[in-house]
Amino acid sequence: MRNRITDRMTIIGVVLGALLSLTGIASGQPTLVVTPEGSFSPPYFTTETGAQIHQPSMLVKTAVDIYVPNSTIFIAPGEYRESGVYSKPTTLLVPSGAAVIGHTNLGDSTTLSIASLNTHLVGDTSALIGATWDYWADDQRAIDIANICAHPLNQWDFVALSEVWDEDFFCDDCCGNCEPDTSVITPILDQSGYLEGRIGDDLHGDFLSSGLAVMSQYPISLFAQLDFQDCPHNPCDGDDCLANKGFVWSTIHKDGFAINIINTHTQASNAHINQITRILQMQCINTQISNHRSVSPNDLYFIVGDLNVPGETVTEYYNNMRLSFPLFNDAVRNVPGFKKEEQYTNSPDNKLAKCFDCGTVDARLDYILFIPASENGNVRVVPRTAGRYKFLGSSITADCDECPDADVATIEKSDHWAVEGEFEIYRP
Repeated sequence: MRNRITDRMTIIGVVLGALLSLTGIASGQPTLVVTPEGSFSPPYFTTETGAQIHQPSMLVKTAVDIYVPNSTIFIAPGEYRESGVYSKPTTLLVPSGAAVIGHTNLGDSTTLSIASLNTHLVGDTSALIGATWDYWADDQRAIDIANICAHPLNQWDFVALSEVWDEDFFCDDCCGNCEPDTSVITPILDQSGYLEGRIGDDLHGDFLSSGLAVMSQYPISLFAQLDFQDCPHNPCDGDDCLANKGFVWSTIHKDGFAINIINTHTQASNAHINQITRILQMQCINTQISNHRSVSPNDLYFIVGDLNVPGETVTEYYNNMRLSFPLFNDAVRNVPGFKKEEQYTNSPDNKLAKCFDCGTVDARLDYILFIPASENGNVRVVPRTAGRYKFLGSSITADCDECPDADVATIEKSDHWAVEGEFEIYRP
């Protein structure tokens, strides 16, 4: 079905599957709430903070979901590769040019699924610094994490892990400078059945390694690591300087598409100095990506991990993080159905989080960010689904030294909940 509309179109419960073309007439300069590139954090404004931040969506369906019934939604010209049901009476207006909504089926395409989890697997590393770090059923939790990744209903293309402080939980022979202990459990990488995996090294002889590990269903053609201490201004502070925190860079190829996935874990805590450190770390990541992108015009880029930025906060999220990654979109905010309270990845409702920290509060700290197109525009990315995923398994009773009142049976596998996303990648 192809409809040519000269002025506007009203949608009431329409199922979009075929192509839908919209053309518009010049009508001044209305604010565009949908553009092919979208933005870091739709919607157009955020009532929970009162901040008036003009952030368009990259999916028409997301915009329809955000606005009240009978709204008028202004759409930029271009192609919107999506289908679905618009359940609200909505008027779509293209101020000028033409917009096409639907699947054109032109060019190559594939999908990419990603999951990211902060594991809090400490193991025997606590002895290295003489600290009373939380050690709780790490062996069993590592097995459960591996089995969840291996489950046929999951089987993400790429899994990014952080806080794997004891490398023996991850692999026997992929950890570079570490010395594997084969007496422990079958490592996550072997147990999960993923084709390939890597874990970051201790680059500077610190007490802890990066804690960053990745697993891929596809060969990792490039794996690189950068410690934040090697970035300009040497950005780390407090206990975080005891670890080789930074990022690990993995390049994979799927169905002819080159995909770069940067797994990171940025500075913890929320004091002003911590926020400044996080900004410097995010800027360092962005600089590395910009440099690579300038000589790899067909490549795609994703940033995943625990960025320790509380989502939807004006200073940290909308300002610091959004401005540090000016080309990136937040996957969770660019798909329909976002509800802040359903996307917290750190929460006292997670009994293990409460066990490790009595002061745990609700916050979205874990992310999947993506650039919606390659540098030359020949390859594009559209998020299909994105949101929180709870790693749950067998019940074990926690022994909570930090917070004795939280000694309860729990099925959580980490003090964080994961974030997952599925994306369509295509050549227009």
